Amino acid sequence: MLFSTVVLFIECLLILALSGGTGHHPLLSFSCYAAAHCFLYAIVFKLFPNSNSPKPGKLRAWLFSSSGIILTGILFRLLFLGYPPSDDLNRYAWEGAMQSKGVNPYVQAPQEFYSEYSNDPVYQGINHKEIPTIYPPLSMMVFRGLSSLFFHVSKSPEAILTGYKLFFIFCDSLTMILLVSLVASWGRPMHWLAIYAWNPLIILYGAGEGHIDILHVFFVIAAVVCFNKKHLNSALGFFMIGCAVMTKYFAIMVLPFILSRRNFGKIFYCFIPFVLFLFYWDIRLVETLSEFTMYMHYNDIISHWFRYFIPERILSIIMFAVFSLGMLWIWVFKQHDIYRSITLGFMWFLLCLSTLHPWYLIIVVPFLIYCPARSWFILLISTGCNFWTYHELQTTGQWHELPWLWFGTYGVFLVMLIWDFYHHHFITHEEYDIPGSIDIVIPILNEGERIDRLMTRLQECIDFLRENWNTTIMKIKPDSSDRYSAVPAVQIKFVDGGSSDRTLQSLELYEYAEVFQLDKPSRGKQFSEGIKRGIGDVVLMLHADAQFRENTLVKLMESFLTYKNLQWGIIGHTYENRPLKMRIIEWSNRLRFSHFGLAFGDQGIFVRRKLLDDIGGIPEIRLMEDVELSLRLNQYPNRINLGGLLVVSTRSWEKKKFSGYTLQVMKLVSSYLFLRRFGADVNQISDEMYDIYYQEE
Repeated sequence: MLFSTVVLFIECLLILALSGGTGHHPLLSFSCYAAAHCFLYAIVFKLFPNSNSPKPGKLRAWLFSSSGIILTGILFRLLFLGYPPSDDLNRYAWEGAMQSKGVNPYVQAPQEFYSEYSNDPVYQGINHKEIPTIYPPLSMMVFRGLSSLFFHVSKSPEAILTGYKLFFIFCDSLTMILLVSLVASWGRPMHWLAIYAWNPLIILYGAGEGHIDILHVFFVIAAVVCFNKKHLNSALGFFMIGCAVMTKYFAIMVLPFILSRRNFGKIFYCFIPFVLFLFYWDIRLVETLSEFTMYMHYNDIISHWFRYFIPERILSIIMFAVFSLGMLWIWVFKQHDIYRSITLGFMWFLLCLSTLHPWYLIIVVPFLIYCPARSWFILLISTGCNFWTYHELQTTGQWHELPWLWFGTYGVFLVMLIWDFYHHHFITHEEYDIPGSIDIVIPILNEGERIDRLMTRLQECIDFLRENWNTTIMKIKPDSSDRYSAVPAVQIKFVDGGSSDRTLQSLELYEYAEVFQLDKPSRGKQFSEGIKRGIGDVVLMLHADAQFRENTLVKLMESFLTYKNLQWGIIGHTYENRPLKMRIIEWSNRLRFSHFGLAFGDQGIFVRRKLLDDIGGIPEIRLMEDVELSLRLNQYPNRINLGGLLVVSTRSWEKKKFSGYTLQVMKLVSSYLFLRRFGADVNQISDEMYDIYYQEE
């Protein structure tokens, strides 16, 4: 099944390569293009993992090794050498040649040379001849060098454009080689390299049509490799970012996520390539770029809808504000995961663009190896709807969007994007053992009035787990019922922060509850002490005013049985008293966890002990320990919300005015996130916020 699918994938690529261009046969091209994508994803995510055997054949072992994937990827690209070049590639070659004659492409548009070059095949292949170039100066330097080389070798336009394609294939080969080290450091299976190396979008628009995005991706990936901990070289990394920006401006998205207090002194290297502007500088350079950005649009997503009710003259300002807010969200909430931040940054940038050609998506593809997203895989396929636009251009000579094209391209993508937001799928391949034990850690301080009720509910929940464990196993793992016959052990650990009421005396009545004491209250240190005293495979952190529903532990274990790569999550909560305002708080809490990965302690955070050990345990800070823990756990994306299985007290809202308390929490959390992002000491921030929070109680 695996090899037959590989053969079908190759056949689709071959037909696409021989189709004569997407503009000639859009239906045939789209069918082969979409099928090749589907076959590729089936190979990577379904067939290869399920075809593992103790002694895999030599051919399969080589084909899905790093060298096999790269070499076959190069062969796939060579198949497209004869593919009709894009009008962009013709512009590259013409502008490169004109630079040798003293022409500044930022000042003089191709249309000014119509009388002299109207019969030149390369010149004829240029689109939008009335617009000067918008490519950054490093791209122009590359064009000049390549055109000088190949124009001297041959005047044949086919030879010139093929020379460009060979250069891009060479750059793409270097990108694949660099990705090998990244795939290994990301902890992804090596056969996932095929997501980039065999991707029909990369092959078609990189090797086939010859777009500069291939060189752009090479510099971006080179920069990411330089900032990788195993190959840390900040100076070279910043320089590569500068080169990427001077190849295509998109790469500026990387900078805010790479920059930190430790490497800030080396940011100078990023701006060294910017010196190339001096060789071309003219005020019209800025005018052309701004005109293209503000007034030209094609196949856009967000601005497509804004354009119906926002005047064109202020649309760019509105879109810049929308884009900036999105980038700020990524920058703040994805602090511990640089690669995910870069991925989301590029994705958001593309969504906000006023012009989105299919080859613009090339920059996202290598990062889909790190965090695969179903919605973006679908977009890589559906962007093939643009083939009908190119067919229209070829047959009528007019460039315009077809009415159905936007919905064909983005309809399913947007639906799946919304689905992905609310249903976190598990993207890492690592699988864990089913937990055999759970530690429930509860920090307490003067909770004497609630202890008896809490312990009663905990005991009911543990009894329910014991009574229903066999049923649960048979429902989810019927073939492994003997293996998981033992009921998971549950340990309850209380850590007191200096109670002065009858809390400790009440706990003495419950022999199965372990109690530890600290001199003063600090939720972070209390949680940390309880976690250190336990050995459970899973740690569940609970507040004393939260009550389990009877089936809570059963649902928790069901999630681990169902998703063997589940890493952490929240139990989820509802409030005891549920007027509309408290239901809004419940909804906002779920939204915050779903979209931002930010959990509060009263939501019942659970995490595998292995992950806690990997991040150094829970932060021992007095306040915001839940926020800090969430930020650190965000690098582990396989999380889940089990729903409202906890019933939480509303006493915090009852002590204070609802609006005042809500605003205080929002202010403290926002301040913590921003101060932390700017490098402030988390212990100092936490202490100051603890005093503010409890001083006002």
